[in-house]
Amino acid sequence: MNLQLEGSISDNLKIRASITDQNVPFQPEGNTQQIQDFDNVLIELYNDDFSLAAGDVVLQQRESQFLRYYKNVQGLQFTSNYKMKGNWKASSQGFASIAKGKFASIQLPILEGVLGPYRIQGPQNERFVIIMANSERVFLDGKQLQRGFNADYVIDYNQAEITFTPNVLITQYSRVRVDFEYAERNYSRSILGANHTQSNGSVDVYMNYYQEKDNRNRPLFTEFSQEELRLLASVGDQTENAFIPRIDSVAFDQNRILYQKIQGFDSQGEPFIYYEYSTDPELAHFALSFSQVGLGNGDYRRKSQLANGTVYEYVTPVNGQPQGDYSILSQLASPDSKRMVTAGTRVKLGSHEKVYTELALSSLDKNLFSDLDDADNQGLGWKIGLESENRKLKWLDGYQFSGQTELEYNSTNFKFIDRFRYIEFDRDWGLTQEDLQLAAQEQFFWTQVSLTKDQSNRFDYRVYLRNRKNVLNGSQHTANWNLQLGKRIDLRQEFLN
Repeated sequence: MNLQLEGSISDNLKIRASITDQNVPFQPEGNTQQIQDFDNVLIELYNDDFSLAAGDVVLQQRESQFLRYYKNVQGLQFTSNYKMKGNWKASSQGFASIAKGKFASIQLPILEGVLGPYRIQGPQNERFVIIMANSERVFLDGKQLQRGFNADYVIDYNQAEITFTPNVLITQYSRVRVDFEYAERNYSRSILGANHTQSNGSVDVYMNYYQEKDNRNRPLFTEFSQEELRLLASVGDQTENAFIPRIDSVAFDQNRILYQKIQGFDSQGEPFIYYEYSTDPELAHFALSFSQVGLGNGDYRRKSQLANGTVYEYVTPVNGQPQGDYSILSQLASPDSKRMVTAGTRVKLGSHEKVYTELALSSLDKNLFSDLDDADNQGLGWKIGLESENRKLKWLDGYQFSGQTELEYNSTNFKFIDRFRYIEFDRDWGLTQEDLQLAAQEQFFWTQVSLTKDQSNRFDYRVYLRNRKNVLNGSQHTANWNLQLGKRIDLRQEFLN
């Protein structure tokens, strides 16, 4: 069913709705585990002064340079437009919703000449994730690609696999980055926010608040034991250290794959415990859960496949280095939260110039179960700039001058909600992902000038300075010059005539 409706309820109240339902659990080019995750129901009441949307809403930032987000959620969004004293016009918006997924941005490993399929892993190297339909943005060498069999790539959302079409040339030097939202089902996750803008024609003011937060008291699939809660509380922000063995002591069952406990000795003579597949009713009392962690990261490997499951065997480390690719250790999922508050203004200084500024406060708590390492949760960012547009020049007939200067500061712990700079920004400065892993204070300064007559006659120059503490201190210079010489000839027009 695909139902679209729009009409008037009264003289000053209208309604529009989009209600879709599918009898089979398919999303584009893949299937889902739960059909309700991807069906859409959107109902909106509105007039010239307000709108109230409920159901599957798309949240997107309005006025802000630091705060960027684009979220597919289920919830409510209210927007109101009104007038204030002193010739001010204002608009306020608020929303409350349940998140469908989390944002992630990953670099895709590429093989020479191979179009795919390539498996997209989660941000914590999760091997199996479900990507939210239509949430992905795929970039090849900084250029965004289009989805479709006749375009650049196709994607299986359920398997999280991308396959490029023959229209795309893939080499070992290709840089493929994917931004996406994935279904994360560890905790109930809420998104709250509000924003306000007002203007009187010469002064614009705006404020924004945004929060994403896991409900630590509502894990969706498992209840933590007191031992697991103590472990999560003890690791602070080092959540990668919250590993526990998945071992259950059970009664012998010949229909299950069970293991017995074995005590061994390492090369130093120190005792350790490992587990071995067994069918002995007196010894086989342990049910193990294995997770694939990559070659050289685990102590177990697949041995055989039986009718009732897979059998794993222990592999002796060599010089202390694990030799297997499976582990009985599982990482505990920690609840997190991130918030950002921004406020900014733009003031016109005349018919051509304006000054603008924005202040942002961010907060990122990686582990809501722990108070450790909370001192570095908050961050500060600000920018101030001056812009001039379309000022005519007396000494250069037909040309107009435009210019802009901006100064920006990001504190060491300042964190964005979603990526807001262009995809190749850090690479243009020669920074790798390893360089960006460590938090660092940054300052930016850039200024640019433009002389424009038309698209065929213009000159642009920009200088950009960036300082990332103890990592980078450099400058970029960019210049473009378009100049038309002689009479312009439209070859296509001559050919048609």
